[in-house]
Amino acid sequence: MQDSKGYKDSRTFLSKYNNITYPEFDYYSVTELNLFSSAEDINFDEIQLHLQDIEKVLPAINRIFAKPIIHLIDEETLVPVESVRLINNKTMNYASNHSEHWANITESGIRPRKLLTNNYRDNYAIYENIVFSRCIDHILNYTRHYSRILSDMIYTNKKLEIDLLERENHISYYLALGKLETGYLRGFSDYIDITLRLLSRLDFVNSVLSARLNRPVYAKCHKVKGKMKLRRTNILAMHKDYRQIYKYMKGVFKGDLDVSEEVIDPNDYLYFCKFLTIFAVGHFNLSMDKQKKIDFKKLDLDFTFKEYHVNIKDTKISGHDAILLTFNEEQEYKIALIPSLEPIKVNQEGVECHVMSPNLDTDDMYISINNIDSFRRIQQALLKGMIYSSIVMDTCPFCGNKMDKEDNLYYCNKCRTEIRKEHCSEYNKDYYVTTIRNFRIKRDRLLTSKNKLYQKRLDEGILHFRNITKMTRDLAFICPYCNKAKLK
Repeated sequence: MQDSKGYKDSRTFLSKYNNITYPEFDYYSVTELNLFSSAEDINFDEIQLHLQDIEKVLPAINRIFAKPIIHLIDEETLVPVESVRLINNKTMNYASNHSEHWANITESGIRPRKLLTNNYRDNYAIYENIVFSRCIDHILNYTRHYSRILSDMIYTNKKLEIDLLERENHISYYLALGKLETGYLRGFSDYIDITLRLLSRLDFVNSVLSARLNRPVYAKCHKVKGKMKLRRTNILAMHKDYRQIYKYMKGVFKGDLDVSEEVIDPNDYLYFCKFLTIFAVGHFNLSMDKQKKIDFKKLDLDFTFKEYHVNIKDTKISGHDAILLTFNEEQEYKIALIPSLEPIKVNQEGVECHVMSPNLDTDDMYISINNIDSFRRIQQALLKGMIYSSIVMDTCPFCGNKMDKEDNLYYCNKCRTEIRKEHCSEYNKDYYVTTIRNFRIKRDRLLTSKNKLYQKRLDEGILHFRNITKMTRDLAFICPYCNKAKLK
């Protein structure tokens, strides 16, 4: 499930405020435009009660996975004689009347090449199993939806507590956090313990069901599409396990068994990504002409910061709408940000491509209205583009101060940014690695989690998005070419 309501604000904002200046956009980003929200109002008691119902039906689900009710389908098939296991009068009659399937005729009779036989095939796609598969779909949608929301809420709470104390980040970052935080749920720290407990239970249910999705009772019935009415059949009424499924589904659904996910409008998400990109660029020391009007339907904006120049322009990459960032300092470097609701792979010569996705499990750029670090991921791409567009590396791309050099290492004494040139021997290519000088990881109980997706986000921001290559939890960088981890 996705929270599509927040993205609709982008459509409303576009209809009211297209062709405005950046100062106006900056003002409206606090008062009119929603670039971050805490999803929906969370009722912890309601989630807890629903989880109890799910946990109550979970043993029955496991038993049905292990031993479902199926029907046998009797099919007549013409097969080679060596494959026949069952023959009857119909087999002999068919063989005697179809000489084209004879291999030979002997004194003792005919020798058939093929025989008509009955094959019995398991039919899982009965009504009760389709109800069962839709029950699984509903539970998975529910657990994944609230797991994402609760994970983002815990993560946001920690970011607002910890990052405001960090002195490595520039003042624009604090301003951005303050603007995004406006209206955010206060006093959430009082609910940390119950949120962690609920998240653990949601993850347990999700892992139990996800491990069994390849079983035929689900895999074959999941393919059956279309609307269905929930009705009480003999099996759903009499069988002890299927009766539990019926009770649960009756309590959840009124009428049609519609378990389709909430859909985000692609255009809403596209313009949300455009707005967030402009917001991220404007809060990374870069600035644009205060008198220039912004046409959000056809972006072509120029931002500058000392010797750095960044152009934001609409483009198409492999047929997909994209936001092209072109960096110029001493050379040109291009990064394309491609908003997409579905997993896609894109590539274009001379352009580094990143897919923006609102899905928590994405392997590329997680850009969601419910995740407060979404704008930092865009700023991470900005930092990379600014570094790769420079040759001499005199000016720190993060804070603008003068950088010092030691061999292949460039460092800034003010913001402690380190930029180091590395070489991949397997692919014979150079690349840059960035870190924070003398950085020490701060760990507490909320910075580790059994939730793999949440832990992935924690590990991603372990260096406060100051790294332009992926990092492991022990701060080893991952080569972008061979994907091997290397300690600095």
